[in-house]
Amino acid sequence: MENNNIQNTDVVTLVSKACAEVQGFEEMFRRLERRMNTQRRSTST
Repeated sequence: MENNNIQNTDVVTLVSKACAEVQGFEEMFRRLERRMNTQRRSTST
């Protein structure tokens, strides 16, 4: 389990960095999150 927590932290950091540096990424990621929530999937999948 401990390794998964480390990976999740890394992913959040990479997503935050991409949102800040890649034009359009934040909006695309928000749409993906909404779609995942609508389909009731875990954010870790």
